[in-house]
Amino acid sequence: MKTITLIIGLIVLSGCFKSSWSKEDKAAFMVDCQNAGQSYDYCLCSLVCLESDFKSYFQAQKNLATFSNQSAINQCVNSCFDK
Repeated sequence: MKTITLIIGLIVLSGCFKSSWSKEDKAAFMVDCQNAGQSYDYCLCSLVCLESDFKSYFQAQKNLATFSNQSAINQCVNSCFDK
């Protein structure tokens, strides 16, 4: 039930802004994230959080290490699981 609530919440949240990430970017991120050992729910939440700060998966990969608002992304991801 917690997973369903999380997914519904992320879908609603993702409807609040227009992502510039292509379907391919989203799919590649999800595959890479899960291949790194993360759960589907964690990856989906991370995707929503990253989409709000980066224009593409390539930009996220290139700039995440030097991104000045890293703590905001961490808080965003953590908020998915604090419920």
